Amino acid sequence: MKEDALFIITTKMEKEDYRKFLYTATFRRNPAVLWILAGISLLGTIFLQFSVGQIRILPLLLKWCLLMVIAVVVICFQVERKNKTRIRTDKTGTFEQETVLYFYPQHLKTEVPAVKGTHTLEYHQFFQVLESKDYFMFYYSKNLASLLRKKDMEELDSFREFLKEKFGARYRILR
Repeated sequence: MKEDALFIITTKMEKEDYRKFLYTATFRRNPAVLWILAGISLLGTIFLQFSVGQIRILPLLLKWCLLMVIAVVVICFQVERKNKTRIRTDKTGTFEQETVLYFYPQHLKTEVPAVKGTHTLEYHQFFQVLESKDYFMFYYSKNLASLLRKKDMEELDSFREFLKEKFGARYRILR
C-alpha cells in the first residue's frame, strides 16, 4: 500500500517552525486583519482628537501611527505568549518528532513512528491548504492545522501541482 503513494514525505516540526506558523496564521492568513487594525486605530485616533476639541492632520497621523504600532506590538506579545505556553505544556512530544506523510490519489495518511499511530483523511475533509515561503499548512478546520516544511521535500513543484489539483479553490499561496 505504501508503494501506491504518490508522495512520501518525512518531516518534523521544530519549536521555531511553530513560532513562524503562529505569526503567519496571525498576520498573513487573512490580509484583512491589518486593514481592520488600521481602521480601528484610525477611529480611535479621531475620537482622541475630538476629545481635545480640534483635529489637526499632523498630530492625527502621529497618534494613528503610534496606536498602530502599539496594536501590532500587543498582538506580537500575544503570539509569543501562545508559543511559550504551547512549548511548555507539550506533553505529546509534538516538537522534534518525525512524521511520515503518505499522499495517495484520494487520501492522506499520517504516520508517527515514535508513538506507532496513524491517521487517514480524505482530501475533501480538509478546510484549506495554504502555502507560505517555508511551509505548506494543512487546515483540518478553521483553527486546527498541520505543518509540512518545504525543506523536507524533494519534489516541490510536482507536489505543489498535486495540491492545486486536489484542493482547487481551497489551496492558496500567501504572498
